[in-house]
Amino acid sequence: MIVEKGVVGGELADPTLNLFTVADTSNLWVWGDVYERDRPRVKEGQKMKVILTSDPDHPYSCTVKWISPVIDVNTRSIKIRGELDNSTDIPRADVREQSL
Repeated sequence: MIVEKGVVGGELADPTLNLFTVADTSNLWVWGDVYERDRPRVKEGQKMKVILTSDPDHPYSCTVKWISPVIDVNTRSIKIRGELDNSTDIPRADVREQSL
């Protein structure tokens, strides 16, 4: 899927610029914060719940794939990353394919 387009139809292509960004969006990364005191309860491979602001009544399940080894000294929290299967019915913005 084209996720970013840096050129418009009819424009001359500049070899130093990125014309398109293509990405595999079948799995999405979800970032979260875990308080330092809760870190022992979080393990890689466990399920976590994701609630989107666009659909707060429908939680999604994903898997914890990475836990930061570093504590943020300001928030006393740890970053975690989950992977969300994008083939489910996740509401998304209206994306239309465009041809050149």
